[in-house]
Amino acid sequence: MCRVLILSLLPVCFLACSTSREAKSDVPVQLIEKTLFPDFEEDTYPMRKSLEVMMRVKPNGSVDEARILNPIKNAEWNVAAIDSIKKWRFIFFSPEDYPDGIVFKSSIRVELLDESEVVTTGELWFASSTMADSIYVQLRAGLDFFDFVASLQLDESMDVAFYQRTMELKNYSDQVKKIVDMLRTEDFSKPVRVGSYFVIYRKMNEPVVHNQLLPNRFYPNHL
Repeated sequence: MCRVLILSLLPVCFLACSTSREAKSDVPVQLIEKTLFPDFEEDTYPMRKSLEVMMRVKPNGSVDEARILNPIKNAEWNVAAIDSIKKWRFIFFSPEDYPDGIVFKSSIRVELLDESEVVTTGELWFASSTMADSIYVQLRAGLDFFDFVASLQLDESMDVAFYQRTMELKNYSDQVKKIVDMLRTEDFSKPVRVGSYFVIYRKMNEPVVHNQLLPNRFYPNHL
């Protein structure tokens, strides 16, 4: 199996939404998080060098709608690719300027990526260094990582989020890249400060189809 790497996303043209101001060339649609496209068999490689995509981005940076303008013949792959695009995140922008979001067309350049270049991490994002250190000590003492993750969905008082992502190792920050690269599979790191958060990274054995954020109580700006 091979993976598809999203190399770049280049805005081609901007279209104003019906209740939005006219979109100009300085419209803030900066991509800050992207997922890999679905797998496919190498001997049935169906990809174009670029996909033309129309999408609507909401003020909170999430993708509300997406449509591939030049789909490939594999309809199932097209649907999965759109599902992946809908999990991208863009920079936040003012809902006063664009209350219904921003609609734009973009060209996505893609190519094959070897699985050896891809890493999957499970990440615990804490707002407090004290809590991060406490959970790290408990993990070292035998607390099951995913038992703790499951408990987050039952205890909304805990100011922590679990995030699971699959992407190229080189796309992590330099600080995090060194830590993740040195981890053995299923091992976890000491809390690492990332912006105003404290993160415990666990290297996963199997890649995930899409990045996931659980539970959705806060969304770290540095993800």
